[in-house]
Formats: sequence, C-alpha cells, structure tokens
Amino acid sequence: RKKEYIPLALSFDIETTSTVINGHNVAWCYHWQIGIEDDCFYGRNLSEVVEVFENLSILAGEKNIICWVHNLSYEFGFLIEYMKFENVFAKAPNKPLKCEWKNIEFRCSYAFSNMSLALLSETYTHTKKGVGDLDYNIIRYTSTPLTVKEKLYCYKDVKILTEYVKSHIFPTYITGKKRKWL
Repeated sequence: RKKEYIPLALSFDIETTSTVINGHNVAWCYHWQIGIEDDCFYGRNLSEVVEVFENLSILAGEKNIICWVHNLSYEFGFLIEYMKFENVFAKAPNKPLKCEWKNIEFRCSYAFSNMSLALLSETYTHTKKGVGDLDYNIIRYTSTPLTVKEKLYCYKDVKILTEYVKSHIFPTYITGKKRKWL
C-alpha cells in the first residue's frame, strides 16, 4: 500500500549540553527548534515538542509527513524518552536512518545528503550554517537565557533543512509553483 505524503518542509533539531556528574557523563536537551516551511518555532523542554508533533499528526489526518533531522541518531537518543517510535530502520543499534511516530516519519538528512550541515548549506541553500555562534563549553539548562546570536544559530540549523527540502527534495512542476510529492 502506497503512503500519501503532505509536501510540508519540516525539520527538527535540538541543542544539548553535557558534563560529568559524580563521575558519570550526562547530557540533556536545553533547547529545541522545529522548522515548518518558512517558520521556526522554539521550545526549551522536549515534552513541549511532543505536543507540536501531536498537533501536526492530527492535522495530517490519514496522510504522512516527513520530518528531516540532521544526524537523526543523536536526536533519537533524547526523543525516545518522550516518544515511542515504530518501524525503525537503522544501520546499527541506536543509529536510525528512519523511524516513525504516528504518521510522522523522521528521516536522517545527514545520511540522505552525505554532507555535514555546513557543506549542505554552502552547496544548496541561501541560509548558511552558523559557525562559532554557540559555545558548547557553556553548561546550559532549560532556564538559561539565550542571546539573539545563539537563537539565530539554532534557527539556521532548521532553516537550512527546510530550504533544502523545498528546493532539492520536493519534485516540482516546470512552473516551480506547485509541489508534488511522488
């Protein structure tokens, strides 16, 4: 049975921090962003993004949506605490290339493109990857304020993917005005 997809440019990314506590390596998500077409939405707790995906799933009805995540295996490691994935297609344990949650398919854009996000942006999109705009040595929490520069860094990560999806993944008619998912 063929699946029917909604041609929605959808991307997702998280920002995490890690440290050593009592001799154990620990990491947590302190910020997430989701790109929907030309818009970007932010949140601080992963439980919030589950609500966003739930609403997208309901709006899609019987159709499916693809959500592109660059290096899906990383985000997958955090999302599995909040979402029960099905039909996981992986190249190794905990290294999914594709997984499904309800009618949303999460796909790894890194595996699809075989490019870093920086190279992908240099090659295919107007938006370029922020470099050095987010200091990963700083331990952040969900309550840690982010600067405009740091939020822009987050925005660019999902904007690059939605631009790439719209211009290079979605087949278009000759006019370039209508999208058609095959």
